[in-house]
Amino acid sequence: MKVAVIGDMDVTSGFGLIGVHTRFVATRKSEVEAALSACLDDPAMGVIIMLAPLADMVRESLTRIRNTRVYPLVVEIPGKTAPSHEEDAIARLVGKAVGIPLRGGGLSP
Repeated sequence: MKVAVIGDMDVTSGFGLIGVHTRFVATRKSEVEAALSACLDDPAMGVIIMLAPLADMVRESLTRIRNTRVYPLVVEIPGKTAPSHEEDAIARLVGKAVGIPLRGGGLSP
């Protein structure tokens, strides 16, 4: 099962460092739609991690995906302006999803 991330350069680079190979840098709706389509076309795709502000751009599509498909699971993570308590909760969820524990929103030694 593959994991993909759709986000800005910082987010996609960070996920690349922890081993996520399928990464899409997107800032515009058309880029988010193209990345989401590529993920949905891959039968091995199990989890799509997406920045919440980008998810808002394609909310209607995400609702349809969540209502009609079991996989891939779409996980929204907060953007840079999110409160830190949300970031900690998301770091735990993402750590579980990728199998590497994350602490404080980043990798700990």
